[in-house]
Amino acid sequence: MASSVCADDDDISCSLCMEVFSDPRTVPCGHTFCRACLQNLFNANKKAHDVCPCPVCRKAVHIPDRTKPVSSCAGQFPRNVALVQAIDTINKLKQRDAPTTSTKTDHLKQNMKAICENLEWFNEILKNQMKSEIKRLDNSVRTSTLQTADEIDRRGDEIVTAVRDEQARMKKELHQCQLATNSEIWKLFTQHKTVIDEGNKVVKLGSHLIQSGSVSDIEKNISKFMKLQKITSDFVDTARSLAPVPDLKVTVAPSRTASVVSIGEVSPPDIRSLIETRARILDISGILPDRKTDKLIQAGAFSTQAKDALPPGIQCILVLEGERSNTIVVTDCFNVCVKCFCAETSALHSKYEVFGAPCGLAESRDQQVAVVLPIEHQILFLTLRDDIRLSKTLRTDKRYYYISMLPDNRMAVTGGSSLSHENRLGKYVDVLDEEGRVIQSLLCDINIEPWCLAMKGDSLVVVSDSRTLASVTSSGEITWVKQDTERLHHLRGITCDVEEFVYVCDDARSCLVQLSRDGEIIRDILTCQDGLTEPLYVCCDQHKLYVAQSNGEVKIFMWSKD
Repeated sequence: MASSVCADDDDISCSLCMEVFSDPRTVPCGHTFCRACLQNLFNANKKAHDVCPCPVCRKAVHIPDRTKPVSSCAGQFPRNVALVQAIDTINKLKQRDAPTTSTKTDHLKQNMKAICENLEWFNEILKNQMKSEIKRLDNSVRTSTLQTADEIDRRGDEIVTAVRDEQARMKKELHQCQLATNSEIWKLFTQHKTVIDEGNKVVKLGSHLIQSGSVSDIEKNISKFMKLQKITSDFVDTARSLAPVPDLKVTVAPSRTASVVSIGEVSPPDIRSLIETRARILDISGILPDRKTDKLIQAGAFSTQAKDALPPGIQCILVLEGERSNTIVVTDCFNVCVKCFCAETSALHSKYEVFGAPCGLAESRDQQVAVVLPIEHQILFLTLRDDIRLSKTLRTDKRYYYISMLPDNRMAVTGGSSLSHENRLGKYVDVLDEEGRVIQSLLCDINIEPWCLAMKGDSLVVVSDSRTLASVTSSGEITWVKQDTERLHHLRGITCDVEEFVYVCDDARSCLVQLSRDGEIIRDILTCQDGLTEPLYVCCDQHKLYVAQSNGEVKIFMWSKD
């Protein structure tokens, strides 16, 4: 602090405290201050403790040794020894002469003026510092506000996009739910469809019997018609008594996830329970066979080999319909004959010898049996009564192997060679008229070598290349071609049932393969575990299948739900 002795001369007074210097220290610019005042000046400087402006000339004053604490930096500046001595001398003189009141007042005013000037200077420094900081902070707030606004827009866009994606996902899920539910709706009426399909098949058979069947044929089948009529009538009464199916609604359930933008989950109607309930009420299991799930069990077997004859070389098997439904016909190429057996007793009924190895068989609408003789280029028509008689012989220009009867007694045949090329296999299926003339050639657009064939509704299914099946309409339209090197190894005979399921023999795997009407493989319905050994040919009669094997044995199978 300054000395208690007041001075009349400013030369011995500190410009900061306006008192006589106490421990005066001189800064590099030449101005002198009290040590305490100089220390306070450095302490008051907030920007940099190691430098501050001189209160007199504004020049920068640096601490000589910056490594030492700032709190004692004033002691680093040199003491003004001459000034100290001068103050001591003046103090001695002042003590001798007491100051007057006016001189003391003037000195106080000068001190007050210096203090006010210093305060104004310090205030200006603070004001400029404050304005600079406020401007900097304002700029930082403005910049960060713009950046945050962009971030808000970006996050908002992300949320909007997420919501739209969620809406799109939900609508896609809703559409899939609708399709799945519509598909399930049909299952509510599975029993209806089964009864309708069975009824349509019987009606189709009835139309055929009305147009061309004999009285004995109608009497043979009338019980089947009456039974199905009773089943259908009872089913209709049961179906009418059921309460209507309630309206089905697709709703939105709460989301199972914790996502912020999740709308929810599509909740389909509980149609499964309706299907199960209706299936229990409208149960038709055990009434009509299910060709996709039911089994075939062996119902009989017999050998086609006659006494004192060569082992049979069966080329085809046929079960006659109508009044001769108990008659089984086979062609035997080794013994060059056509044989007829009784299905009930398995006894040989009659035999007809031909002039050449017989191959394919088919029953015509006038209840004759057509037999193909490939080498002779002939198709024989046989009448089967108590014995076998030849009623007509057709001469063909091509060699044919297998035959199937079409409406109006037209014939579909698999082709062989022409007369001028005896050893060349043909690649066609011909449609012949009643005189054996070619009306149309089918399957010309695919590279096949046709073998056996069978009627499937209004179409033909043809075995070719040993492991290929093709379906073609009578107009020549190919509806499907099936090849499966893993499931179809060496195909031979083929047949179709009333529901248009396809059955084909695979003698390489010793099995009977079942296919849908669209050519999709369903299953191996009979295998070697069922007693099959190289099955060659197969035919269908109502609810039975007859399979001819390479050893000449014919095995009979019927449907069972066990």
